Amino acid sequence: MNIETFKNYYATTMMYYQRIEHDIKLIYAFMLKGNTDDNLESIENKTLGAMIRILEELDYSDNKPFISRGDYKFLKSICDKRNYWAHQAFADFIYKKSPLFSEEYKNISNSLENDCKEVERASNILEEMRIECYEKYGR
Repeated sequence: MNIETFKNYYATTMMYYQRIEHDIKLIYAFMLKGNTDDNLESIENKTLGAMIRILEELDYSDNKPFISRGDYKFLKSICDKRNYWAHQAFADFIYKKSPLFSEEYKNISNSLENDCKEVERASNILEEMRIECYEKYGR
């Protein structure tokens, strides 16, 4: 994969991660009693990992969860992948001799392409859940 293609996959992947993070915040804001805008404002600076934990706690507080434990486990794994792409991926190949021709770059490029497809599917599913949550809890 050439570097321009890599950058496009990277940008697209990060866009989906941001969409997931924002959808999780919206789901939380809809579920939490009170004004949705106020609820959203109270969590605007929370990280994806923190939001997944906070949402899961709220979701299971009434023993009528909207999202399954398995889905929360998946979301936590997505958080780990997002952290890798945001904080580590470039460092894993950029310091190599001839970085774009290194085995590390090849492996990371393949992982990026696969993760992009996975996170796109996850983002689309979570978007549907956000809409369903709004219909159920939205104010």
